Parts: sequence; structure tokens; C-alpha cells
Amino acid sequence: MPSAQVFSTLSHPPEIAPWALARSMSRPAMERTSGASPLLQAVLDALGLGLLLVDAQGQVLMTNRCARAMCRRGMPATVEGQQLRMAPDDQLRLQQALRSAQRGLRSMLMLRHGQQAMAIGVVPMVGDDNFPNLAAMLVLGPSAQLRGLTLQFFSQAHQLTAAESAVLAGLSMGQRPGAIASAGQVQVSTVRTQVASIRSKTRSDSIGHLLQQLSGLPPLAPQNLADG
Repeated sequence: MPSAQVFSTLSHPPEIAPWALARSMSRPAMERTSGASPLLQAVLDALGLGLLLVDAQGQVLMTNRCARAMCRRGMPATVEGQQLRMAPDDQLRLQQALRSAQRGLRSMLMLRHGQQAMAIGVVPMVGDDNFPNLAAMLVLGPSAQLRGLTLQFFSQAHQLTAAESAVLAGLSMGQRPGAIASAGQVQVSTVRTQVASIRSKTRSDSIGHLLQQLSGLPPLAPQNLADG
């Protein structure tokens, strides 16, 4: 049975004007909101974060491109029409988080289904004339698929070789040198040499420092990202 954890904190009123966000996102069926700015639509679809607007019952009002790609079959949460579906226990936790959002509380759901994990931030929102039932914005953390573009740019900026870039991708996913070596069909000593080269080129004191740099990369969505 998939499991979830919920973490909540008191929040101040939403810093994001809901009308500015709501008018700029796309519907689950990829229809634009009436009067939505094409520029703002493109901005949100370029972000490597999944964004969903939902009402107090968890009905999906709008999504961006990354959210549709991330909430696909086999993941801990999926979007079907206006329904956000997940395991029954996780659905109960989402409802609890949405009730908390109505009291101004932010929270986070940690979902897991098999080997797939998903973090969902729940941010209180206030509706407007376009979305009178808006209750919260759900923010989905970037997946490995979405991190690929930023890793590619990071590798190019530091002039990493193709082999070093592959090692960097493995490190970013938490793989140990032995696993990276097996995947690349090379010796562990070769991977360790490549790690040392990566650290030198990126001026990282340690692998931890390197991963800290990666965590600060801007989330960019690939242009060829397919909807889920």
C-alpha cells in the first residue's frame, strides 16, 4: 500500500496574487483559460515544476505542462480529467492538507508507490472571479526527467565530457560509484577518476558540495516534454 507523510507549518497569507497565477495556467485538457496571457502561459509551462490549482475537495481546476507529465500512470498521483487520483490513504491525507489550507496552513505530502516517489507542497490560495472555488495550489517537486535539462546546461557550463556528464547524472540520483560503474560498464576506479575531474571543474570541495550546487539549479522544463 503506498504511504505518505504530511508536514504542516503556519503560513502567512499567500504572497502570490491568485488572479495573476490562475489566469496564466492551463486546464487539464490543455485548454487555456479565457483571457489568459500567452506569455504567462509559456512562462509557467517552461518551469520544471508541476503546478496544479485545486478546490477544497481536490478537484483539479488547472495544471501546467509539467504537472500533466508528472501525474501519469504508474506514479503516486495521477490526473484524470478533473480528478487527482492517488491511493485511498494518500487521498485522506490530501483532504486533511486541503482542510488545513483553508485555515492558512501550508503542508507537504510525501507519496510513494513502488519505486516511484512524489513530493507535493500544498499552498493556501484565495479564489477570484475566474476561480471562485480555488482553495490551494499543489506544487510537485522536479522529477529525474525534468532535471535532465538543467544537468545538461550545468555540464556544458563546466565543460564536462559526455562520460563525466553521465557520472554527474548518476550522482544527482543518489547512485554510488559502484552502481554508476556497472551502468556504464566501466571500472569503479574510472568513475572515481571522473568524479575527481568533475569536482575540479566545478570547484567542489566534496561530492556533498557538488550536490549542493545541483540543488540550486533553476528548474527548467524540456521543450519536448510530453503530457502524461
